[in-house]
Amino acid sequence: MEDNYSRLDTGSNLLSSHRLTTKATPVALFTALTFVLFPALTFGQAGTGTGLKGDYFSNTNLTGQVAASRIDPQINFAWGAVAAAAGVPADKFSARWTGQVEAPVTGTFTFGTRSDDGIRLWVNNRLLIDNWTNHSPMWDQTIPVTLNAGQRYNIQIEYYDNTGGANLQLYWWYPGQGEQIIPKARLYPVSIALQPTPTTVSRVWVGDLPWISATNGWGPVERNRSNGETGARDGRSMKIAGHTYSRGLGVHARSEILFALDDRFDRFKGTVGIDDEVGNNGSAVFEIWLDGRRAFQSPTMRGNMPALAFDIAVENARDMRLVVLDAGDGIGSDHADWGNIRFEGVERVTFLSDMKWESSTNGLGPVERDRPVGGASSRDASRLELRGQYYRKGLGTMAVSEVVVDLDKKFERFSSVVGIDDDANGAGSVVFEVWGDNTKLWDSGMVRGRDPVKHVSVMVSGRETLKLRVLNGGDGSAMDMADWADAKLLPMGSDAAPPPAPSNLTATAGNQQVQLAWSAVAGATSYSVFRATTSNGQGTSSIATVNGTNFTNGGLTNGTRYFYKVKANNGGGTSPFSMEASATPNGTPPPPPPPPLPAPTNLTATAGNAQVMLNWQAVAGATSYNISRSNTANGTVSFTQNGVTGTTFNNTGLTNGQQYFYKVRAVNAGGAGAPSNEASATPMAAPPPPVPTNLTATAGDKQVTLNWTPSAGATSYAIFRNTSATIPGAALQTVVAPPFLNTGLTNGTAYFYWVRAIGPTGTSAASGQATATPQVPAPTTAPTLTLTVGNGQLSLSWTAVTGATGYRVYRGTATNAQAPASVASPTGTTFNNTGLTNGTTYFYKVTAVNGGGESPRSNEVSGTPTAPPTVPTGLTATAGNATITLNWAAVTGATSYRVYRGTAANAQAATPVATDLTAPSFVNSGLTNGTAYFFKVTAVNAGGESGRSAEVSSTPVAPPPPTDLQTLQAHRFLRQATWGPKPGDAERVKQIGKDAFLTEQFNAPSSVFPDSLLADNVEMTQERFFQNALVGQDQLRQRVAWTLHKMWVISAVQIDCAEAIVPYYRLLMRDAFGNYRDLMRDITLNPGMGDYLTMRGNKAQSVTGVPPNENYARELLQLFTTGIPRLNQNGTPAAGAAYTEDDVKDLARAFTGWTYGDGDPNTIPTGDAREDYTVPMEPVARFHDTGIKTFLGSTLPANQTARKDLDDALDIVFNHPNLGPFVARHFIQTMVTSNPSPQFISDVAAAFNNNGSGVRGDLRAVVRTMLLHPEANLGTNPQGKLMEPALFISSMFRSLNATVADHPVLTDYSEEMGQKVLYPPSVFSYFSPGFRVRGLGGLMGPEYQILTSVTSLSRTNFIGRVLNGSFGTDVTIDYTEFRNRAANAADLVDYANTLFLGGQLSPEMRTEIINAVQVTPATNVTERVRTALYLILASAQYQVDR
Repeated sequence: MEDNYSRLDTGSNLLSSHRLTTKATPVALFTALTFVLFPALTFGQAGTGTGLKGDYFSNTNLTGQVAASRIDPQINFAWGAVAAAAGVPADKFSARWTGQVEAPVTGTFTFGTRSDDGIRLWVNNRLLIDNWTNHSPMWDQTIPVTLNAGQRYNIQIEYYDNTGGANLQLYWWYPGQGEQIIPKARLYPVSIALQPTPTTVSRVWVGDLPWISATNGWGPVERNRSNGETGARDGRSMKIAGHTYSRGLGVHARSEILFALDDRFDRFKGTVGIDDEVGNNGSAVFEIWLDGRRAFQSPTMRGNMPALAFDIAVENARDMRLVVLDAGDGIGSDHADWGNIRFEGVERVTFLSDMKWESSTNGLGPVERDRPVGGASSRDASRLELRGQYYRKGLGTMAVSEVVVDLDKKFERFSSVVGIDDDANGAGSVVFEVWGDNTKLWDSGMVRGRDPVKHVSVMVSGRETLKLRVLNGGDGSAMDMADWADAKLLPMGSDAAPPPAPSNLTATAGNQQVQLAWSAVAGATSYSVFRATTSNGQGTSSIATVNGTNFTNGGLTNGTRYFYKVKANNGGGTSPFSMEASATPNGTPPPPPPPPLPAPTNLTATAGNAQVMLNWQAVAGATSYNISRSNTANGTVSFTQNGVTGTTFNNTGLTNGQQYFYKVRAVNAGGAGAPSNEASATPMAAPPPPVPTNLTATAGDKQVTLNWTPSAGATSYAIFRNTSATIPGAALQTVVAPPFLNTGLTNGTAYFYWVRAIGPTGTSAASGQATATPQVPAPTTAPTLTLTVGNGQLSLSWTAVTGATGYRVYRGTATNAQAPASVASPTGTTFNNTGLTNGTTYFYKVTAVNGGGESPRSNEVSGTPTAPPTVPTGLTATAGNATITLNWAAVTGATSYRVYRGTAANAQAATPVATDLTAPSFVNSGLTNGTAYFFKVTAVNAGGESGRSAEVSSTPVAPPPPTDLQTLQAHRFLRQATWGPKPGDAERVKQIGKDAFLTEQFNAPSSVFPDSLLADNVEMTQERFFQNALVGQDQLRQRVAWTLHKMWVISAVQIDCAEAIVPYYRLLMRDAFGNYRDLMRDITLNPGMGDYLTMRGNKAQSVTGVPPNENYARELLQLFTTGIPRLNQNGTPAAGAAYTEDDVKDLARAFTGWTYGDGDPNTIPTGDAREDYTVPMEPVARFHDTGIKTFLGSTLPANQTARKDLDDALDIVFNHPNLGPFVARHFIQTMVTSNPSPQFISDVAAAFNNNGSGVRGDLRAVVRTMLLHPEANLGTNPQGKLMEPALFISSMFRSLNATVADHPVLTDYSEEMGQKVLYPPSVFSYFSPGFRVRGLGGLMGPEYQILTSVTSLSRTNFIGRVLNGSFGTDVTIDYTEFRNRAANAADLVDYANTLFLGGQLSPEMRTEIINAVQVTPATNVTERVRTALYLILASAQYQVDR
């Protein structure tokens, strides 16, 4: 039984569906809790995958021979020091998994890995995770990716282990599904092309870098830990959604951190989210700004949301700001984490402290490398520190200093962070200067001792030397300790930064123009000019881009004022605008006429019929052209044409055969310029039309159609025909234009044709020859084709085509890709293509043929020859009332299924009981309950019938007995009011009624925590807790005290002392049925609470010099009485907050002055007293703040005692309108349901506000109203509540009427299930009351915060160990009643159903459990009992109250 019940596969998906199968093992029959508590989500069809192919190598680099290969169902390994596979070493091995992953829904998916060591993940051939480093267990997640439901994507995972423990898990989450190991059914081991090994990328962790400046909403920014309190390094490990991040930054909204990047990095990656330490609280928005531009903004991130990954380019960026903003609901819990943030693609730099300098001088001692100046000696100081930031590299100087470095034109940029070292204690004043080749590139201005640091980043490309100077600020201080922190040079080839703005812009007015000039900008490659007619109205569009430093803007309007700005450009971008300059153009006397223009060039003359066309090159500034003509070269001008405005001229009316000579002159206001080159041409008469071309002859039925390309100038065409290849003398016919149809011909005779073009100037030569032979027309109608699939063959048939004498069949293996040659030429209309390859798809078309040719091809049909289908697998049989439901895995290629049945093993009838089933399921009805039936299934397709499947059997079961509603209601009532019903308790409640039962419980004597516990460890108190829960008569008092403990939290995690825990828990037991106001005072003065939330020893500011600690005041409001938002009486949020920060501050003042008491009313402590947790705290008058205090709209007057202030303050809080609904919700969520309706909360809050006798805070009235409320009754609230571990263990043992001799069994297993009793991990208790289960529409499930794959397995393992008797005599259970019923499985299950669930087990699960019990022979009574009890106790229907 140990193997069956105590050891569960840690890869099991606890949140799987409810469905149980007859043949499943008890482990597989364990049902999920989440989907019973909440409405089910709709997903795509279930996957059928079997896992991924894993190849294992005996080295860390995936090379050489594969040492082992297998199909791994999931990527979920915790090898530790054990070898991953046979033949693979336990250390220094690697593995690669390949295949495809199937998306169950359409939406955004995030993948995550936990690995030790290196990991890479590709999805859809995209590298999403690349952490190929040695590391301890580390979480990595991808940026969100969109996948489509049902589609499969290539997936490749690569992993290596160096030394130490090896582990790897692969997770995903998506809409409707929280984080889970990717299940086997969604992974397919198909072959894919391997992705190449990526180039190793250098990385720098941001948490290790200094920043320029940082602000934070609470305390300092924390490196590599979460935001804590006001001190440095007081945060915890960063954890988002359960995943720990060892590196990053922990902040509190609103925060802003500035880093200098200096174009050193390519990408910035990491994850963001709200830290788990605030539970379901907190909300923030994360932003990343590069050089003043927002490059990333997250959605609103809230507590318990999954982290969000990002990956942005930072190339060319000079600085980066990480900003976290409040999301609008206050910053009380906005603990924001930048998890595992790093830069990748780090450019190599040269630090000045590692270089040899040309020279250096210093005001005191030598210039120091990587440390500040300490004194006159070398290396006599510790490390560079500027405003609390330590710098690993840099130069330490003392004014006046100078460092000269030889650049030799090898570097592009210099950058540094400068300031006066913190060792100067705020003294000193200096000026930093950067010089390049004797040109000052930058100066800091005056920098004083406590000024913020400054960041310098200047271009030095082309410079021979770099000089760093520090000048005295003029105050004569001897503490001018000037640091050049992180001083470095970037190599040539770094991406250029945008240039600075141009300077010295001037605008000089002219006539209709403005002349601009400005100073050159170093590194600029061009300049853009912007213009406007209003000041600063230039906009974004330039009017010109020039390479020089001046520009003349012409064509302007005189008298209009124009405003100009200029920008400089280079490869790094564009500078800001220059300063603005303006000018107003004005009229001046016109300039003298321009000189004559140069001669036009490239004059050409083209002859035509009685005309010549001239062309020449335009001349700039010409207003017209003059043409001259002569009859001889350079002869006397015989013709002129002036005023030609274009660059062409057509001289007409000329004599054909006469040569003419031409020249051209350009004309402007200065007159005609020099003549052009001379050009000549001779006009000629037009030739006959050209020969027709492209003659074609197309045969038809007793006819031929001619066509050709028309000839220019032709007015008609002469057609010539012959029956030989010789052109005849006479034309057949003359036509005006093509085409020409020649009819009345003889089919089968070849005809030859020629054409001549006829025009006004003559007839052309004959065209080329064309020939055609008229024929009977080919069929014009294509056959209509159909196909039938067979085994190794395909049968074709088609419609007959009129006039066809035969047919041709064409085949291919791709659509529309049939081979040119036919595979058959049948004369009929069918063809059976045999000898084909099963599984290959063939594509066919058919044509009809006759003497005239071939018809168009038919429609395409395709088919895949198919072998008989494979044998169905996965056959299951589920019994019902006179029915059995069969399900099996669909068989690829099957078109139907047949079901065979028998009443003995392997004795099915030859005739199936069902045929032609198209779905892989069948319900066989009309069966006999109690008779076993045996089934097999076959698959059918065109290739035949498969073999029969593996056999399954099942026995129909009669329906359960009628449900006793009274028993159900009594059972549910006892699950809420006790630590679980014992046998007979439900009958007792039915007999006396719920109200009388409550009265009994209110009057029952309290269980005790004896004084003997005070001197022992807390573990003994834990054991007493469980002893009282199992056998105590005051069950309701214990449940209420437990509810108060989870609200007014004191944890032994911090107060690990039974002397403190026992009095605290006694107080809760005593006040469980009292008034809430008394409870508030008793807990407030409890010294354990005083230590836990630091109220004890909290003193007035007048005593300590600092404001009093606000811890208890804040938690009293936030967690014990009002909550953060203002509430309506039904618990829904109202506008505004329940309290302000000022309320907390003054309430904390009211709680000052308390120390340990001594229990003697006659003594008054005068200072911090000796530790005593057994009596209430007492005030020390001189430690109390006696000033006026105002909070929650009320004022405490001055000079009141500590006792008076405390009582008045508690009265004010007690009367806050939030208190009733706040307490009501907590009680209901802890004892009844996780998601009460507003009406339920309102009714219980009303009882708190007034018990019917005008009393506020009566807890008896609260408990009675809650437990007797209709919504606490059976079935009125479908959401329910998961049993927490302490209740789960106690309830199970009480129902079994177990006798427990060794109570550490219970405490140890409760801790293993996630709840160490009396040790809540934080002031927020064991789990957050506002925890919402991911992906389920916002429904709350507080207990689910500690339900993980590990703790859920601990529950089932515990059940197995109990039933297996693993605890020996420590736990005794009498199974007699169960054993007496074991022969009848239904009777056994129905008895257990009534005992554990009050008869609430669903019919479906009842049937499944009965079937599972019947698998075991009736003679094995013990196994039958264990199976029934295990499946009921492990089910969600037992562990979730609904």
